[in-house]
Amino acid sequence: MVYQLSLHLLGDQQEALDLSQEFFLRVFRTLGQFRGQSALRTWIYRVVATQASNRRRWWRRRHQSQQVALDQHVRTSVTASGI
Repeated sequence: MVYQLSLHLLGDQQEALDLSQEFFLRVFRTLGQFRGQSALRTWIYRVVATQASNRRRWWRRRHQSQQVALDQHVRTSVTASGI
């Protein structure tokens, strides 16, 4: 559920995986704050949606289109060096 929602909101597999991992760390730290006034599923949805929104804002400020994935950089460097 967490990964699928993250993927839907962000549209990028790596970002969705990162957000999912961050989500579980956050839930581990903050589960005590869950008051039970709504379903746990609703609380999970809200946390994921908030984190996805924050991540999109962060990427917008840092021009995600100018970033290069580490795997792509390594492949390009290896190919260029002839290794």
